[in-house]
Amino acid sequence: GDGDAPKRADFRTTAYFEAGRKTDVEGRAHFSFKLPDNLTTFRVMAVAAGGDDRFGSGDSKITTFRRLMARPALPRLIRVGDALEASVIVSSKPDPAAKDTKLHVEVRMTAKGVTVTGPAVRSVDMVRGGQAEVRFPVSAAAPGEAVFSFEARSGADADRVEMKRKIELPVSIESAAVYGETSHEASIAL
Repeated sequence: GDGDAPKRADFRTTAYFEAGRKTDVEGRAHFSFKLPDNLTTFRVMAVAAGGDDRFGSGDSKITTFRRLMARPALPRLIRVGDALEASVIVSSKPDPAAKDTKLHVEVRMTAKGVTVTGPAVRSVDMVRGGQAEVRFPVSAAAPGEAVFSFEARSGADADRVEMKRKIELPVSIESAAVYGETSHEASIAL
């Protein structure tokens, strides 16, 4: 609907990498790139080398955030037959200008590839500048890909994030041991 938060689904540890760019005559190079959807602090590093063996380096930081943020906390591995809680950490940035120090947040989860076994919408009250964990029970019945979508909304502030996990078949390890004695030969079935 109107006012929906844009979906965050592009998560990368390296936002941008390029090697071999040449500078202009003044020794400057310009870069532009789109940051991924991670809400975090990115470190920006540059290394320059001249043809006469001179070099230099520099670094800076860029922090990305929303006033209301939803960060999924999902297990790395999901296997068929698992019952788990799909969690999302909802946090807000401090706002000294805000009249209300408390937030009422509605959190909604939709999922594909797994079954939601409880309510898909939950509400949480939290302090502005704080955080709260919201859990949704789910179960995995078949192998494939699971897609978890979380939306947190408080008034005009919202965040929507999507994460994928692979659902794998359970792996079971079976060990067998035999013992005995033979002077010629023995046939043992495992």
